[in-house]
Formats: sequence, structure tokens, C-alpha cells
Amino acid sequence: MITVPPEIQECFHQFLYKESVPVNKHHYYKKWFNYYWDFCHKYLHPIAEKESLFYFIEKLREKQQKDFQIQQASHAVSIYYNSTIKFLNFVKKIRHYILCTI
Repeated sequence: MITVPPEIQECFHQFLYKESVPVNKHHYYKKWFNYYWDFCHKYLHPIAEKESLFYFIEKLREKQQKDFQIQQASHAVSIYYNSTIKFLNFVKKIRHYILCTI
């Protein structure tokens, strides 16, 4: 199994707090995110593309995961997408500000 780099694991952990995921559910969300990371590498789906989530969910259905698990997995990956996009937009704004003030 391909593991998520520690820096990204830490960011994802912070995203869970920011999105108010109950602490007693963090373990499950991290598990699903790790599975998603491994799935994307194994089947050559881009991690940052939302389309990959569709294929991941299909794979979970093939493996007969329960509906609540599929929803939880989908939510975990969505948190990653949304938080990453917010962060990248923030970086772009700062970069633009810096370039405009030089």
C-alpha cells in the first residue's frame, strides 16, 4: 500500500479539525483518505482530480462497502479537495499581492 506523505497527512488532519469532523471519526476519515491515495496510485487516477473520486466510489461499491462507509469515504476525499482548493486560492492571492507591491 502506498502511504500518504507525512506532510500531507498532517495537512489533512488539520483539514478535519477545520471542517468540524468529530474527533472520534478522524481515524475513519484518515483511513479512507489513505485508501483513496493508494487507489489513485494503483489505478493511475490523478489524486487532485474530482473525477477520481467517482472511480474510487465505484471500487468501494465493487468491494461491497456499506452505504455509510461510502458516504464517509466520499466526505473524507471531498474535505481534501475543498481544503486544498481553498489553500491554493489563498496562496494565489498572497502571490498576487506580493507581485503587485514590488
